[in-house]
Amino acid sequence: MNTKELVSIVIPTYNAANFIVDTILSVLNQSHSDLEVIVVDDCSTDDTVSIVKKMCDEDFRIRLVSLEKNMGGPAGPRNIGVAAAGGKWVCFLDADDLWHPAKITRQINALRSLNASFCCTNITVFSETCDFLEARRGTHGDYGSYTFSQICSKNRICTSSVMVSADLLKDTPFFESPSYHAVEDMQCWLQILESIDRCAVIPESLVGYRISEKQISKNKLKMAKKFFMVINQYRFKSNKGIGWKVYIYFIMYCVLSLWSLVRRSLDSWIFKKFNNQ
Repeated sequence: MNTKELVSIVIPTYNAANFIVDTILSVLNQSHSDLEVIVVDDCSTDDTVSIVKKMCDEDFRIRLVSLEKNMGGPAGPRNIGVAAAGGKWVCFLDADDLWHPAKITRQINALRSLNASFCCTNITVFSETCDFLEARRGTHGDYGSYTFSQICSKNRICTSSVMVSADLLKDTPFFESPSYHAVEDMQCWLQILESIDRCAVIPESLVGYRISEKQISKNKLKMAKKFFMVINQYRFKSNKGIGWKVYIYFIMYCVLSLWSLVRRSLDSWIFKKFNNQ
C-alpha cells in the first residue's frame, strides 16, 4: 500500500452485531480504496467479534483488535486504534453509523486543497425508519471552518465525520476518564484546535448518524452538565483556563441546543410529509 495516501479507519465496537456489517461495508465501498479498517472491540457479549472475524477473512484491509478488559467507553478503543494506525490520515466511525461512498475522497481533496490537517463533514441524522442515502440533503458549496471558540459554544463536529492527521491525533489522545464519557471527542477537538486554529468543513452531508433511544446524547440535561465540565476544566497549553467566557459559552450552548431540537423536529416533519405524498 502507498502509505502516503493510506487512510486508517478506527471503529470502536461494543455489542454492535445488528449494525456492524453495514457500517464496515460503507467503508469498503468507498471510492478511495487505499484504506485499512481497524475494529477495536470492547469485550462485546453478542456476535460482534465473530461477524468481524468473518469479514477479516474476506477482506485483508480489515483488522480486529479484541480487548481483554472492557474500557467503559469509546475513548480507550479509539486511542488504541490510533496507536495501531499505519495511515497518514485517521478517520473514526461509530459502529452504527454509515458513510457516503465518496466521503474519504472528498475529504482528501479538501485537505489537499486547503493544505489542512483536520476536516469534518455535515451529517444526516437517520433511524431504522429512515434510509440515510435517501434522507441526506447536504449541499455542495465552498468549504467552511470551525474554530476553537465555535466548538466551545457547541460541539459541531461529529466524530464519525472527521479526517485528521495521524501525527496530530497521536499528540492529542482522547481523555479516557469515565467523567468524560460522551464528551471526550469535544475535549480532543479543542486540544487540536488550540494548535491548528481551525477545522475545515465540507458542507455536504457525507455521514449518516444513527439515532437510538439508548444514546447518552439524547439526555440533554446530562449532556449540558458534561459540556459545562469540559469548558470549565479546560486548560490551555499555558495552563490557563477559559475564564469568565465559560458562562457565555454555556448560555450559547443551551440556546443552540434548543434550536437544534426545533430544527431536527422540523426536518423530520418535512421529510415524512414529502415522502408520504
